[in-house]
Amino acid sequence: PGKLLDVGWHLILPTIALGVFSVGGLMRYMRTNLLDVLRADYVKSARAKGVPERRVILRHAVRNAINPLVTLFGFELGGLLSGAAFVENILGYPGLGRLILEAIADILLAYVDPRIRYE
Repeated sequence: PGKLLDVGWHLILPTIALGVFSVGGLMRYMRTNLLDVLRADYVKSARAKGVPERRVILRHAVRNAINPLVTLFGFELGGLLSGAAFVENILGYPGLGRLILEAIADILLAYVDPRIRYE
């Protein structure tokens, strides 16, 4: 339990450094999509039927507004991985970003150096 708390404590700063920039853009994109969906006819008819506003937003609007966000998150993933490598290098914390960079370096070295061959 002590090691888990220590690792969790040391993950706070990298998580904040990686998440702040991505979350801001995604929130603005989601807000724009949600405002567009809230003006749609099916949302107006759900309100006219007397469906509670919370249910209209969660069931009808958010489900339709989140689809483009899921697609955009695929593009964000590449940025998160490159950002992870940068943050891990700055903070000296070994993680997935450094592992990916070392794997790419090993593959490129095997391609360039004729003495090294991977099977």
